[in-house]
Amino acid sequence: ALGLEGGGKELFEREAGGVLAGAMGTKGEWRRDSKDLQVFDTLLRSGGEAVVPFLDLCMPAFSIVADTNRDADVRSSLLVLLDFLLAESGVQHHMDRFGASLLADVIVPVCVWRAGKVASALRKAGVSCMKHLMAQRLVKATDVMKSLGEGFAAGPLDPVIKSCMDDDDADIRFIACGAAREMFAIVAEMLDTEQVRHFYLEVLKRLDDSNDTIRCEVASAAKAFMASVPIGYDPSQYEYLLRNLVVHLDDQNDLVQQAVLPAVLAAAPVNPALFTTVVKDCKGKHRSGKLCQEALDHVAKLQQGSNEVLE
Repeated sequence: ALGLEGGGKELFEREAGGVLAGAMGTKGEWRRDSKDLQVFDTLLRSGGEAVVPFLDLCMPAFSIVADTNRDADVRSSLLVLLDFLLAESGVQHHMDRFGASLLADVIVPVCVWRAGKVASALRKAGVSCMKHLMAQRLVKATDVMKSLGEGFAAGPLDPVIKSCMDDDDADIRFIACGAAREMFAIVAEMLDTEQVRHFYLEVLKRLDDSNDTIRCEVASAAKAFMASVPIGYDPSQYEYLLRNLVVHLDDQNDLVQQAVLPAVLAAAPVNPALFTTVVKDCKGKHRSGKLCQEALDHVAKLQQGSNEVLE
């Protein structure tokens, strides 16, 4: 880097293009011990922001991830590298133009459930990529909705996120719940009523997980999800959803109680009157009514504010 004003960054920008192009030229032959794969991985990991000009050149390599005929170790290496790039501060915000294609052509296909330890390891890396992609808002809401589908016509993302939330591997379930939280935040108020019904059932199922860490994580997803439950939503379904949230305010684990409370509060605007009735009923059945009372105080303030606006 001596003699270059930009130092190592300038040197990388001058020299890396040819090296990466050479490595990409052999991508169809990459194996676990391929020198070009190692060079590709090392340069993208070490270049920092200097790799940005070469992203268009390098992105096609990640299509290997979705090819089940390719070496599993190569697919795994590329997934871990992609996860790194999506979390790398100097690179991640330049990845948005690839967001839709990465979700549809790389991440969702590898997250489809398949039997075996190798498939499980790939799925775990894939759902981690999904979480980072969505957490950094590198995919547009319209593209997420396109992948989710609509109503009874589910798109490819819909069954994948649900199956990952229900995976046998606890790590996959935990990461998938975080990915769901970010997904719900991206598509807030965009889900149709059929999607709302299906997803609240998935959320409630995970709140009964045997792992309390997962229960706390999905509680945060439940809070984000409530933005998609329309005001005046079907009363019977709303009551079922609310009661199955409020029951966890009396959980034996205080951490679960505190994690679920924001989701309960987020449910209040949907139907304040029914919310009040349900929470009062549940309060009388709980060992401690403290959190239910917090919820009742919250909805009372909402109703007071609404009345003041009307006046």
